[in-house]
Order: sequence, then C-alpha cells, then structure tokens
Amino acid sequence: MGIENYGTAQVNNANITSTSSMGAIGNLGTATINVGTISSSIANVITNYGTVTINGGTISSSVTNAVANSGTATINGGTISSTEQSYGDDGGTIYNENVMTINGGTITSDYSVAIDNMEGNLEVKGTAQIISNGDENNGGMGIKNEKGQTTIRNGTVTCNNGIAICNLDDSTLIIEGGTFSSTNGYALINNGNISGVSLSITGGIFNSTNGYAIYNRDNKFNISISGATINGNTYGID
Repeated sequence: MGIENYGTAQVNNANITSTSSMGAIGNLGTATINVGTISSSIANVITNYGTVTINGGTISSSVTNAVANSGTATINGGTISSTEQSYGDDGGTIYNENVMTINGGTITSDYSVAIDNMEGNLEVKGTAQIISNGDENNGGMGIKNEKGQTTIRNGTVTCNNGIAICNLDDSTLIIEGGTFSSTNGYALINNGNISGVSLSITGGIFNSTNGYAIYNRDNKFNISISGATINGNTYGID
C-alpha cells in the first residue's frame, strides 16, 4: 500500500510497508515524519515533490532510493538506509535534485552511494552521519556531488573502501567543517574538468590510512584549501 499526499500530513508511530510500484509515500504537499517505520521493496520509499521534514523514524529500502527529492527536504534525525541500489552508483540511499538540508540523522548505503546530489543544492551540518559500506567496484561513495552544489559545515562522512566525498563535473563543493574518512580509498576526490569544478575548503578533517586523504585530479585552477587537518596522502594540491 502506498500513500499519496496533496495536502498536509504527519507520520507519528506508523508502520508503512509498500510492495507497490508507487512506493510508500508520494508527497506533493507538506509532510512531516516524526517517528515510525517506513519501507519499500520495489520502488522509492519516499518520493517528494513538495515539502518534507524528517525528524525521526526508520526509512529503509531494499532496492533503490529511500528518499528521492525533487522538492524541498529537511532531515533533522532518523535512520535512512538502503541495502541495494538497482542503478549502481546512480541514485543513492538519498537522491537529491532540488533543495535539501541535513541537520542530523544517520544515512547509510550498504551497497553504493549514500547521497547522490544530482543538479541539486545540498547542505550538510549539525550531527549528520553519512556512511557508505560499498567499495570502488560498485561505486561506493558517501556523497556524490554531480552538476550541483554541496556545502558541508559539520557532520561525518565515511566510506572505508571507496570514496567518502566525490566532486564531479560542473559542480561546486564547499567544506567549512566536518570529518571525512576512508581507510583504503579516498576521503575526498576532486574529479572533473578544469573549467566546471570548484572546490573550497576552509576547515574539516580528512583521514585516510592506506589511500588518499585528498586526491585532486586534473584541476588546479578553481581550488582553495586552508584551515583543514589532513591525515594521509595527498595528490594534486601542492
């Protein structure tokens, strides 16, 4: 069963499980999720075209996006996860193509990308925890920023066998704080063409034991790095 909301809705202590192609919640109005368990085994768990606020609860997908946002989304808490993504490294536990602010909560992908910011405006701050348990072979990334803008003020982003945060073509990445870690991969990789990628770092902690704390590929023009703590190897930032 799925729910379509065109007005104002709140989810409090609900258990919503969907096996339909429309997913669990389709929101075109204003929705607030405070607590509950929401899941889908076929389609996106929550698809938002309106305004959604997630304050808590457990939102889980076993096939694709747990949250797909084409409107305005605010995440203050809760546990949001996916165990598998049918589109490889395209999609993510969270897929954002408009405006999203993450102030807290835990966002996890067991397979590939935790957050895919595709042409959207993403802000991460507060106590947010973003984790990908994927590896490079299946596109494991904590945050994938592609043709959008991502601003990170605080929080933790971890992908031990892949890329904690990846900045791709025609994208802007601004990091003012937070902790980014990858034991065997890249804590941060700046990977795009020279004219279309911007990277500004004025704080934060970048950790990698066996890989690279910061890896900058083919772009030395639109980069500014200061005030960061870098623990591990670097490439292309000298």
